[in-house]
Order: sequence, then C-alpha cells, then structure tokens
Amino acid sequence: MWNADAWRDALLSFVEQAHSFEIADNVVSLLIDLNKSGFIEPKVNINTRPLVGRIMNILLEFLRPQYVQYHARTTKLIWALEGSTTYRHVEALIAESLTIKNGLPTYDAYEAFGVLWRLSDDSLFPGFKFRVPLFNVLDTMRSDDPALRRLGETWMRCSLKSYMRILDPVLYELMDPTVRRTPATVSWQGRDTKIYNYDKPFDSSRVVYLLDTLTATLRFGGQGIAKVARGSPIKKSGHPEVYKRAFAMGILRGDDSYMDVLIEILLRLLQSEPVAPLLPMIGPANSRIQTLSIDLLQTVIARGDMNIEVLESIESVVVAKAFASIHTGRLDLQPKLLHILHSVILASSTIPQARQGKSKADATLALAALDPSVTGGSAVLDDTAAKKLPTSTLNPLLGQTLIDGISETTNRPILQHWLDFILTTVPQFSQSLQHLSYPLSECICRQLNLALASLGQVASGEATSDSQTTPIMTDAEFVMLLHALERLVLQGLSKGDMSSTDVADEMMPMTAVDKESSGLLGLVSNVFHVDGGSAFPVDSLSARSSAYRCLHDAVQVLYAVWVASDWTPPPDAGPKEDTIALIYSRARQRCRRALERLFRAQSSEVMETLIECWFEGNRLKGETTNAPFELVDLLTSSAQTAVHMICESISMRSTPASEKTRKMAVNPNVTDHVLFLFLEDYLGKLEGPIATQVWGRFISLAKDIAGNVYTYKMQVFPTLRCLTTLAEIVTQTTAADDKKIRKDLQETYGKLVDTCILIAGGSFEQGNWIKIPGVNKEVNGRLTPIPRAPSDSALAEKRLTLTISEENNKAVWGVELIDRIEEYFVSKGIPNFRRFLADTDRIGAISTNLAYYVVAPAMKSRSGAALEVEDIILDIIKEMSKIQAATRAWRAPVQEAFNDTRFFNCTPEVAMKWRPIISALMDADKTVFSDLLSKIASAPSANIFTNREYEMLVKSLNLRRLSFVVLAGGQNKFLTQLPSIQEKLVDVLKSSPAPIVQSEVRIFCL
Repeated sequence: MWNADAWRDALLSFVEQAHSFEIADNVVSLLIDLNKSGFIEPKVNINTRPLVGRIMNILLEFLRPQYVQYHARTTKLIWALEGSTTYRHVEALIAESLTIKNGLPTYDAYEAFGVLWRLSDDSLFPGFKFRVPLFNVLDTMRSDDPALRRLGETWMRCSLKSYMRILDPVLYELMDPTVRRTPATVSWQGRDTKIYNYDKPFDSSRVVYLLDTLTATLRFGGQGIAKVARGSPIKKSGHPEVYKRAFAMGILRGDDSYMDVLIEILLRLLQSEPVAPLLPMIGPANSRIQTLSIDLLQTVIARGDMNIEVLESIESVVVAKAFASIHTGRLDLQPKLLHILHSVILASSTIPQARQGKSKADATLALAALDPSVTGGSAVLDDTAAKKLPTSTLNPLLGQTLIDGISETTNRPILQHWLDFILTTVPQFSQSLQHLSYPLSECICRQLNLALASLGQVASGEATSDSQTTPIMTDAEFVMLLHALERLVLQGLSKGDMSSTDVADEMMPMTAVDKESSGLLGLVSNVFHVDGGSAFPVDSLSARSSAYRCLHDAVQVLYAVWVASDWTPPPDAGPKEDTIALIYSRARQRCRRALERLFRAQSSEVMETLIECWFEGNRLKGETTNAPFELVDLLTSSAQTAVHMICESISMRSTPASEKTRKMAVNPNVTDHVLFLFLEDYLGKLEGPIATQVWGRFISLAKDIAGNVYTYKMQVFPTLRCLTTLAEIVTQTTAADDKKIRKDLQETYGKLVDTCILIAGGSFEQGNWIKIPGVNKEVNGRLTPIPRAPSDSALAEKRLTLTISEENNKAVWGVELIDRIEEYFVSKGIPNFRRFLADTDRIGAISTNLAYYVVAPAMKSRSGAALEVEDIILDIIKEMSKIQAATRAWRAPVQEAFNDTRFFNCTPEVAMKWRPIISALMDADKTVFSDLLSKIASAPSANIFTNREYEMLVKSLNLRRLSFVVLAGGQNKFLTQLPSIQEKLVDVLKSSPAPIVQSEVRIFCL
C-alpha cells in the first residue's frame, strides 16, 4: 500500500537539497493540489505546523534579493499554501521568523516578509491574514534598539504599499463588539454630561497595545497616513467587516472617512468609564487607554487639515471630560486634556470659517454658560453644538471649566498647568476666547481674596483647631495667581472689544498725561510725564467695560495683598509664623511687579482705583494705613508726577463736557471730592523740599479754579483745603521768600477764601453742593437738613457699612458744605490768615466779609428767649479775635450780642465759650469797659413815665455784664480798674436799689 506520508516527506527532502526553484515550484504546487484533492487515498495531508514550516522555509528562501525573478511566483505559492490549510499556520510561522533569535533580529526574515507583503494583492486581505507578523513589524518602531527600530522603519518605507493595510486591522480590533458600552448621563454642579459605561470586563491590555501601535504608526506616517485616512471613505474599505463594525457601533455619519471613524473611536474611548464594581479591575488600564486616546488625538490634530465640525466635536468631548475630571479629582488626564484643547483651539483659528464665526455673540453665549440659570443644567453638553452659531468654535462649557480648574482646591497640584493653558491660549484669539479673560480674572481675584482671608485667620490666631490641617495657599500658588491676574488684565486691555454705547456720556480723557494738555490745566502742558503713559488705544476702555472692571478689581485685590503682606511676626514667632512671613514676602514682591506693570499700562486708572481703596478704607471704615501713599510713591517717579495725575483726574471731572478734547475711563466711584480728599492727605505728608517741587503744579489748578468760581463752584472749597495744607508746609521753607510764590499764594488764597465765605453765607448762589460718595442725602431747602448728630450711633454704623455705589454723584445741598467751611475756618483758615496774607488790609477785608456774611447773620437770625449762637460761630469769632487786623470786623456783632438782654439766658457751657471773646473785646476797645461802668452808676430817670422795674432790670443786667467781664478777664486783669468798680458799686448800694440789683452786687463780690 502506498505510504503517502513517506512519499511527501521524501519529496520535501529532495526539494530542500535541490535548491532549484523549478523543482520547488512543481513540488509545492503538487502538494497543495493533492492536499485539496479528495480522490486520492490515502490523502496527502500537509495541514500540520511542522509540514507547513518545512514548505515555508523552502519558499521564504526564494524571497531573498538574489531570487528577484522568482518573487512573484513565490508569493502566489505562499498564498496558495495559506489557503489550503485550515489553521493560520503560515501567519504563525512568519511571525515566528520575525522574532529575535540569539539576541539579534532576523534581517532576512524581515526582508522576505516585506517582499511577500509588497507583492500581495489587497483582495487577499494581507492586513487580516498576516496581522500578527504585521504587528511584529510595527512593534519594532517602538523598540529601544536603534538597529531594530531602523529595520522596522525601513520595512515601513519600502514594503508597506498602503496604510489601509494597517488601519483596517487596527480599527477592526478597536471596534470589537464584545466590548460593550452603555450611554449614560452624569451631572456635576447642575450640568449634565454624556458618557459611556463599560458593562462587563474586557481585555484592556489589548486595547492599550492597539493604541500604542497606532500612535507609533501615526507619528511615523505623518502627513502621509493622515492624508490617506482623510481621503479614504470607510465604505470603500477592502474588508467589509470594518464597515459593518463601524455601523454597528453607531459612529457613522454619512460618507465618513477612516480619519472620522478613528476620531470617533478615540472620543468614545475617552468618554468611556467602567461602572463602580469594575473600577478596581479595569480602572488603571482605562486611564492608560484614555491617555493614549488623547495622545492619538493630539497627533491627528497636529497633522492639520481638519474641518470645523470635527474640531467642534473633539472640543466638546475634551471640555466635558476636563470638567468631569476636575470634579472627580482625576489629575492625571487634565494636563493632556489641556494640551489637546490648546491644539483644537489653535487648529480652529486656522480655518477661515471658524475665524469668521468667532464673533461677539459667540463669546456672549460662552459667558452666559457660566451661569447655570441661563444655560439650564438639564441640557446635555454634547447637544450644545446645535445652540451655537454657525462655524462657531467656542464651547459654552469652556469658561466654567477654566474657572473650576483654577478654583477647585483639589486641583491645586496642577494649578500651574491650568494657568499656563489660559495664558498661552486666551491671548491668541482676539474675539471669542478673549472675552473669557474677564470672568477668569474675576475668578483669580476671588481666589486671592479667599487666600488672604484664610492666611489672615491663621496669622491672627483666629483659625480653629479643625482648620490647622486645612491647607492654605502656598507662596508659589500666590505668585502663580498674581502672575496670571496681571497677564489677563493686560491682555484684556490690549485686545478686548471695549466699546460701550451706553456709557458714551461717561467717556473722558484716558491718559494721565498726553503730549498736549488742554482745558483747565492747559498752562502746564508737557511739564510732567507719567512713566509708561498708556500703551493701549484711547477707545479701548470705558467706565463700564469688562476690561475696566477687570483692571479695577485686579488693582483692588493687589492693594489688599499689599496691605495684608505688611505683617510683622510676633516676638515669640514659631514655624507657623516663619511660613506665613515667607508667603507674605513673596506675595508682596510679586504684587509690586504686577502693580508696576499695570500702572505702566493704565496709569490714571490704577491711580484712581488706589484712591478708591484709600477712601473705602481710611474714610469709610476708619482704617489707618499708609499703604495707598506707599504705593503712589512706589509707582510714580516723583511726587510731582503723582500730584499731576491727581490734578489731571480732577480736571477731567471738572471740565465741562463741551471743552473735553480727550477721552479716558473715569472711575464712577471716585468723584472730584474724593480726589481732593486724597490730595489733601497726600500733600500733608510731603516734606518741605518736595512740597516746594509740587507747588507750581498745584497752584496752576488752584488759580484756574479761583479764576472761574462759577464754573468750578464745587471745587472751590476742596481746593482751598488742599492749598492750605500745601502752603503750611511751603511757608516753613525758604521758598516762602520767593516773591512769585508769595504773590500767587496771597492772590489765590484770598480769592478762594472770599468765595467760601460767600458760599457759607448763602450769598454765592442757591445750589452750592459737593459730591460725597456713599452719602445720598437730599434736602429740599438750605434750612431743612436731615437731623444729624455726631453721636448718632445709627449714622456711625451707616458710615462704617457704606459702599460706593453708582448713586454717589447725587448732590448734597449747602448745609453740609456750610458746616465744613465753617469748621475749616476755625481749624485752619483763620489761624493762617497772618501767615498766608501778609497784608493787613487784605486780612481786614476778608475778616469783614467773614463777619458780614457768616457771623452777623448767624447772630441775628435767632429768635426766642435765649440768644442761641452756634458753637462753630463762637469758635470763628474766637479765632478772629486773635488777629489784630480783624478787630473791626468782629467787634460790632460781638458787642451787640453782649448788650442783648438774652445774652445770659444761655447754658454755662456756652457762657464759657464767650469768655475769651468778651475778654478780647475788652482788650480791643478800652471804651467798652468805661461805658459799662457808666451805665451801672447812672442816675435814675426823672421821667415820670419810666418803668422802675425795667430800669432796675437793666441795671442788674449791666452789673451781671460787669461780673462776666471780670470773670472773662482772668486773675488780676482788672486790678487797676478795681477802685473805679468799687466806687460804682458803692453808689449803686447807696441808691437803695431793688433786690434784683443787690443780688447782682453780691454775685460780683463773690
């Protein structure tokens, strides 16, 4: 009987020894045919691994370079052999030949497999039939061995033939239907996000391997594989099962290409999470899968030529994933998600349609998404693309994601990644993403305020025992946030769309110094120049623009950091205090740099915000700090510059709208009154030589106001206060000897004082007012003010809780202003008459006006049983009585009041205020005392119609006046007049006076 196996083995042995392709071709073809034939018994069987291995060794030998003429026929024989076997013996044997033997790669095997692969027709599906050896070749490109990696790259360059042969098997495996995913929706902070859940375990290591392989292939193939993948529809795949699996997976949308399917698969992997029971099993591997998916997406996007719809889809999934990662505490994916998001945004900006779609309305939609009440928390984020504008690329969730990435405490370890993304992405897009800089800067401001509050509690010892383990912001985080805040504000100022039609009436000159000054301060043009000036266009800022609000809030936060960092550790400082001191020190240094840069960009706006902070703290809350003045000195090159900037701001608020030639954003919370208050305090802290330097700048403002008091009526009194403060310092220096300075001081001071006297006397005009921020009182008449008292606790509490609002421009009627003017005359005005006004005639004229318009009406307008004169009027008279040149002005009204029958109906406290005034009256006019004595001893009237009781009453009042004069004069002042007084008193007693007169005599003697 015929032994088929022996005959077969003999043939194979003969072929192995013959080394002839003709013999090998005939024998292998015969064996393949006999293996397929069913007519010969016993059957010749070659369907075993050893036999197929012997045949493959023979055939692979003829795939070497020296047998080029036999390559095509050998390839056909190998495919015929593969088709005649029921198992994948050929694939396994080729894969085995590609393995490393004795530590060295089998170069001939790679070369032979390359020939086989190159000459194989696509209809034979080599990517599926020889999938394992293909993956062996692809593995070489990730090898650390340079020789092996070079071998794999050479094979890819010379033998691959088509990238479809790689994409088909890889995508086929990635769409494995045994990996089941169920759509689900999860919610964080009221926002729903679509995800997929793995329902059962799967071979995650296999997916990781496929993604690793695909990543290496894409990096190697570059634009070539990307172009092929984008240009090849999945419908025309050489293997129909690829299309079927894609359809079953639900990721096909019309004529999708290989690239579209690949992106959808990667997005699906990125969105997929294991259910809770499977998390310990496949959770770590799933993190690796998602990381590789992000890397692949990053590689695909980097190759460019992506349409806007695909980019929007990627952006939506990436933003939603980043949002979810923030609130689930997953830090590993966030840096990669930020990296790919940056690539998506950058790629979107290169598409013309996307650039056109980045409109203000698109940005408004994104900003509105920051408010859940606007967008609605029930909307699934994957459906937001339908709500966005055509060709728009700004995801509505992006703003909230960035804010949460900064603000969430769990994200602190990667805070720098988020800030780097913001600072490198937002500035590149001047329309849509630029509008995100405003809510982001507000978020950073909130974080800094919270950090200052917590750090302040720890520093002051107010933190509870539970908070000892609560982490506070480190010095590095402080510096990061301050740096990001500075950059965002500067970017908003430089690129933001700040036009605002509803605030056109509030737009005023922007820069503190321009090359040509005009209006009120035109006389000092080009004298001072602020460092840096304004680096941005004039129309880039308005009082209600987002850029201005960001700048305003940022300066306020930087001011708070500066104030808080001025902290001194206690003497018994420990490790905690040392750490706090370090944090404060670094924060203060970075805060200084940020303020300097913001000041160079928008000097006048930063200055006004610092003044607002000073007003809120020092004037409204009663805080005592020199921080505003420190910062002003730090930011400005000299006191001249600071004074000039403040004067410019005052000028822009005071100049009528018709005369304004330049525009700037005016802080609505800082009125000219607040500026004058700050200027007064600032001038009061200057030393003599510096005060002399700023004299010329301020006196120019004062002269302009004094020269047109009807136009600048609200600025007269604040200017007078500032001038007084500055003149008090200048007159103590040698500059007071300068004739021009002395002349300017006398003329300007005199005009301002005269105008204030008219205002206080109610003779200037009806409608004298000043703007007081935060105090919104309205009075319907000069004599009907709202009742108030310095000790009113409710008023005090109100002042402490005042907030500067948009109503601060409401006018306050003259009673408030009159009180302040009168207080000024008592404290600084009248005491400086002789220092500022050397001319006695000028002093006398001003004093006469003061007595005529202020003192006399106040003393004559009272009616009733008592002569009620306000304390402030008595103080004014007292101060005037100290000036010799003012004697004639105050003497008459005082003498008239002293002779009034109601004079002694006042309280003892008021009487004590009259003492120095009456004493001065006696010193100023000696005849007054003589006249008083003569009235005491006057003979009774001979007129029979005279009322004796009234006569005695008058005499008793004169005696009381004499007693008050002696009391007011002090000890031994009237010692020389004592004999005359005694003589008059004796005469009174001899005339049998009435008891009322006798009692007054006794009172005098006491």
